[in-house]
Amino acid sequence: MLFELNDTDFQYAVVHLTWSQKTLEDSHFPTTRLYKNWVEIYEDRIVNDNTGWEE
Repeated sequence: MLFELNDTDFQYAVVHLTWSQKTLEDSHFPTTRLYKNWVEIYEDRIVNDNTGWEE
């Protein structure tokens, strides 16, 4: 999920939630990643997440 933040040094937060109702063995989730601007999100998330999905 992408959130726009107000009154902070970071303009955006990407939050990856889980649907589990218990503590997961994989400590990578849930996560929150903060970004200062749209360029950071594009370069770090959108480009990387799109890799392998192109035809």
